[in-house]
Amino acid sequence: MNSYKGTLSFHLSSSSGDFSSASSLNTEMNLVELECKTCATNSGIKLVRRMDSSLAFNGKTQLFSLSLAETGGWLKDPKNSLKTWTTPTKCEMIEVLSSLTSVKILGDHTRWYESVSLDNVKFSAGVKSIPITCMTPVDFTKPGK
Repeated sequence: MNSYKGTLSFHLSSSSGDFSSASSLNTEMNLVELECKTCATNSGIKLVRRMDSSLAFNGKTQLFSLSLAETGGWLKDPKNSLKTWTTPTKCEMIEVLSSLTSVKILGDHTRWYESVSLDNVKFSAGVKSIPITCMTPVDFTKPGK
């Protein structure tokens, strides 16, 4: 299945924890991390979707539906704290989604203890074909290709 330009959706809820004020919540957290260890010629790519005002979680049962497009608020880990996080390219997004190594969804939303439930995690199909510009060219002049 090609999930590029599709969605990643899931339900989160909490049965305990203090979600009553902004001061009790963790800040600058990654809601979702998508990682591909074999991408970028085996150097790996990690994409994150950070918590923001459009993704606030108050502990009540909530459906999250995240766009799986490079324009969906995703950031690419530069693997260097001196560099800035950037928006992934279309081809990087497609590469990560086609070779996922791990998917992590945040369960620690408060500064103290809480109990969080995750349910109905689903990748939904997006476009039917990968853009030709993102396909790896084959060099037929080299042996073994």
